[in-house]
Amino acid sequence: MAHKTKASAIVDEYMKKWSHLPSLTLAKKIYNENIGAFTNVEQARSIVRLKKGARGKYNRKYLIDKTNYTEKAIQKLSLEDIEEGIDDREADFIFAKSIERMLVISDIHIPYHNAPALKKALEYGKEKNIDSILINGDFIDFAPISYFTKDPYTKMNLSADLELTRKILQIIRNTFPDIPIYYKHGNHEDWLEKYLMNKAPELLDMDEFKLRTLLRFGELKISEISSYAMMKFGKLNIIHGHELKSTLRSVNPARTLYLKTKKSTLVAHHHVTSEHTESDIDGQITTCWSIGCLSQLKPKYAGLDSKYNLGFAYLQKTKDGNFAVSNKRIINGEVM
Repeated sequence: MAHKTKASAIVDEYMKKWSHLPSLTLAKKIYNENIGAFTNVEQARSIVRLKKGARGKYNRKYLIDKTNYTEKAIQKLSLEDIEEGIDDREADFIFAKSIERMLVISDIHIPYHNAPALKKALEYGKEKNIDSILINGDFIDFAPISYFTKDPYTKMNLSADLELTRKILQIIRNTFPDIPIYYKHGNHEDWLEKYLMNKAPELLDMDEFKLRTLLRFGELKISEISSYAMMKFGKLNIIHGHELKSTLRSVNPARTLYLKTKKSTLVAHHHVTSEHTESDIDGQITTCWSIGCLSQLKPKYAGLDSKYNLGFAYLQKTKDGNFAVSNKRIINGEVM
């Protein structure tokens, strides 16, 4: 067992980067990318489970080279031997100090978008002479690869959805040719990676299947913001909403957001415009906002009783990092 086989060495290399994957998913990826090195997927899975310590107490002693980690050495461990844990939180994304007038749009859900509402939001941005745009998640719906049960009577075409999304991104870039555009991953964008993880893990690390490639961020000069990064516009925190694992769905999502963050924060995800303000014992004021969507208001999955509304946000920042939020609704085709 102390001798490291070729198969074991291959698994070690994959574990350095992909240890977070389920054992079977990782085994399929290893097997498919190393033809001839493994008899079958189950052999690769067995070695992966061994490396993860999932094959019982007896086998766990083979996880680490016995010359460096023995039972005798374990008995001599002290407080000084506690190693630093892994911090897997994504770093905050801080917008440049020079950005002062930002349009925030979210939950467009192409191809289920509301074209007149999206146009109104972008026209408002032009009127305000914005210097940046934040697409705050769920720009594309990715329904064809979601884990939800598909309606057999609804025609779905992922290729067409991607083409339409690229077209609309190109229109936004043509309308605002000289300003930064940021694209934050929402939970719907995450469905792409989850689909590959479950269905085709061998494609996970191929750039051709990354969202930035499929939507041509490079050509459009769009900056990508990862799924769980919190954004900071001066002293204002911005998230899509899926980053908070517990739901905010309530009568007032902004109030629930305040109870969870206790910091001035703007959220999308809930398709509802709301605001909540509280002051502490010292008179310091904190406000949270949720913004509306730019998609269909009565999608099948939400039902006819959904409380969604159309909306977006316009942010202004001062040199000292303070900010103003204009939480806009679109009612009867007009920005309110």
